Amino acid sequence: MTTTEMNNAKTTTGKLTFGRVVKAVLLFPFKVLAFALKVALVLVLAGVVTTVGYGVYRSGQPMVVPEAQGMTYREFLKERMGAMKALDDASAERDDNRVCVSTATWIKLPSMFILLAPQVTLAALYPDSNFARMVEGGDGYFYRNVPTSREPKWRNVLPLYWEAVERQSWTFFVIRGAYWKTCPMPPVTYPETISTTP
Repeated sequence: MTTTEMNNAKTTTGKLTFGRVVKAVLLFPFKVLAFALKVALVLVLAGVVTTVGYGVYRSGQPMVVPEAQGMTYREFLKERMGAMKALDDASAERDDNRVCVSTATWIKLPSMFILLAPQVTLAALYPDSNFARMVEGGDGYFYRNVPTSREPKWRNVLPLYWEAVERQSWTFFVIRGAYWKTCPMPPVTYPETISTTP
């Protein structure tokens, strides 16, 4: 390629033509939208990672629910899953279906973390809203009935969320669990050594 051809190639690629200007103008909103979606995705991912990290940390601490008597969330879930496994084993001996552990693992726990705890957290943050009255109407073990451990402000959203997870778990696996028709849960058996670290 000669020098003249190289100069001609440089000028043709750098020239602003009417078509390139129209294309740039038409694509600009889509480029801004793509950038905004990338930023939103990074923020959502950071929020999920932060929430999961906080949950892993708090699950090793004593539960906020006073009835737990200092039991950690991990100990609580281990004890409840053990009780459900015993119910499943008893059902298998009677030639019934094993539904307790699978129902709790695949339906109740994910619904608590994804649906119920965020609802109760938002209701605690906005206690006088119609949404809060709706959530409170469906749950007798609600924040207004039991004082929260933290002030319901946005700066405390992670502790409020985790408290909601613990309260919803206790409600499902202890209070309402005793009345399940397919898997009536026995009372909680507390471990011999209960964690007392704050």
